[in-house]
Amino acid sequence: MAPIAPGVPAIIIDNFYQNPEAIREAALDQSFSPATAMYPGRLATFTGQPSLVRAVDWVKNFVNQQLLPRIPLTRDGQRVTRFETLQTDFGIVDTLPQDLAPAQRAPHVDPAPIFGIVYLNEEDRGGTAFFRKTDAERQPQREGYFADTDAGFEKVGRIDGVFNRLAIYPGFIWHTAEVGDWITSDARIRSPRLTQRLVFVD
Repeated sequence: MAPIAPGVPAIIIDNFYQNPEAIREAALDQSFSPATAMYPGRLATFTGQPSLVRAVDWVKNFVNQQLLPRIPLTRDGQRVTRFETLQTDFGIVDTLPQDLAPAQRAPHVDPAPIFGIVYLNEEDRGGTAFFRKTDAERQPQREGYFADTDAGFEKVGRIDGVFNRLAIYPGFIWHTAEVGDWITSDARIRSPRLTQRLVFVD
């Protein structure tokens, strides 16, 4: 475990899947539906493939055994010592900058205390940027995706979106996907930004 910014611990595991190309292909074959709220794209539910089931179980056990003893998470005044459920799905970012909802133009926090992501792009499709809120009153007025220090948020760190990299970090830290100029080209359809999301719940 290593901090990616002061007060932002993270676990990075490279070469997570033995055959990530097959995982990407299988994921892209799923039926994706428009996401709601913060996600600027489409989501597909977990397929239940045996290899994915094993991977999800491994991640849940790893966090329970290795991460929670080192990060004092609390819920309702009690320390969280174990997650019983890990929800997962696949996400494609394909919303054009001009079509973003106002809430999608700024960093956000997740409802889950711990969040995981597997980057499944051989081409550079960006990683995850982390921020500190500096002005509670000021709201971003950007026309597109948020990527750097601006409008009430200071960028404090990032995780590079290396192909087949698993990253696990606190969901309550302000963050956003790094989405570059590729989003306005045919790469948005031809080779979209695909990630697997892992949400730790009760």
